[in-house]
Amino acid sequence: CDTVTSVVEVTGAPIIATDDLTPINLSNVNGFTGGVAGDLTVNDTLNGILVNDSDIIINVVDDGGLIGVTIDAEGNLIVPANTQEGVYVIQYQICEVLNPGNCDTAEAIVIVEPDNDGDGIVDALDLDDDNDGILDVDEGDGSVDTDGDGIPDSLDSDSDNDGVPDVIEGNDDNGDGIPDVLPSGNDTDGDGIDDSYDPDNGGDPVDIPDSDGDGIPDYQDTDDDNDGIDTMDEGPGDGDPTTNDALDTNGNGIPDYLDSDTNPCGTPYNILTPDGDGDNDVFYISCIDSLEYQNNSVEIFNRWGNTVYKASGYNNEDVAFRGISNGRANINVDEKLPSGTYYYVIDLGDGSKPKVGWLYINR
Repeated sequence: CDTVTSVVEVTGAPIIATDDLTPINLSNVNGFTGGVAGDLTVNDTLNGILVNDSDIIINVVDDGGLIGVTIDAEGNLIVPANTQEGVYVIQYQICEVLNPGNCDTAEAIVIVEPDNDGDGIVDALDLDDDNDGILDVDEGDGSVDTDGDGIPDSLDSDSDNDGVPDVIEGNDDNGDGIPDVLPSGNDTDGDGIDDSYDPDNGGDPVDIPDSDGDGIPDYQDTDDDNDGIDTMDEGPGDGDPTTNDALDTNGNGIPDYLDSDTNPCGTPYNILTPDGDGDNDVFYISCIDSLEYQNNSVEIFNRWGNTVYKASGYNNEDVAFRGISNGRANINVDEKLPSGTYYYVIDLGDGSKPKVGWLYINR
C-alpha cells in the first residue's frame, strides 16, 4: 500500500450584491405611514444566478440615518412610520448561508416623502396638504407664507396666525364662527381632499370666505371684519373647530372677529391678565392708536380713588397699561398692582365725551 495527500481548496460561490436606486429598483415611501421600499435582493446573484432568499443572510450594515429601518427575510427594505422626509443611503450585506464568510455589500438609496396631514397621501400627490379644505393651489403651493413663520400656507394650520385655524376660516360661509363642515376622515377619490370638502369627488372644495370683502380670504386676513381690531384681539376662542367659544359681545350669533359692529372704536376690553402669554396682557382699547385719537389720554384709579396709571398718546403697544403703576399719587413706580377692580377714564381726544368704567386685573 501507499498513501498520498491531496489538497482541495473549496471556495465560496461568487456572490454579488447590486446597488438599488429609487425609483429604478425601489419606490418612494410615505414618511408618515412608513412601508416597504422594495426588494433589495431581486437583482443580487449567487454563483451567477439570481439569489434564492433562503440561501443568503441579509442585514443592514449602515442605516444612513434612517433610524429603525429593517430588511426582512425576503429582502424587503421596510421604512418605519413617522420617518422624516429625505434621501437616505443605506448599506446592506448579503452572505451565503453555507459559507457565512462569503459576503458582499451594496447600497440602497431610499426616498422618504412627507405627508403633512397624515392622510396616507404624500404631499406631492395631495391637493390639500394640511387638510383644511383649502386647495394647495389656492394657498400658494408652498410659495406663500402669510404670517412669516417659516411654514407655507399650504402646510400651516393657521396661515395668518390670528388664533382662528384655517379649517374654520376657510369653511365658514355663514360667518358664525363654526366651520360649515368638518373633516370626515374619508377620501373616496384619493386626491387628498376630504370628502366633506369634496362632496362630488371632483377636486373642487367649497368657496373660501372673505367676510369683509377686501379681497383677502379670511384665512390670510388678520382683521376678518375690517373693523380695525386684529382678529386675535377679538376673543377668537381656543381654536377647536368642534366648539364655539369665540367672544360674541352682542349675542347675535356672529363672533366679534367677524362682526364689524360689535366694538366701535374706543371700546375698552375690561379684563386684564398680565401674565406674559400674549393674551389680554394690556388694557386694550379698540382703534385708540388711530390718527384721529392721537391726542387721547387714559387714567386709571384704584378703588380708593388714587391714580395708579396715567398716560397720553395711549396706543396699546409701547404706551399701554399692563397692570403696573407708573407712580402716581402714593403708588410706587413699577409696582405690580394686585388683582382686583380698577376704574378708568378714557378721553379719546376727539371732542367726544370721556368714557368711564371699570376693569379687572386677574393675576
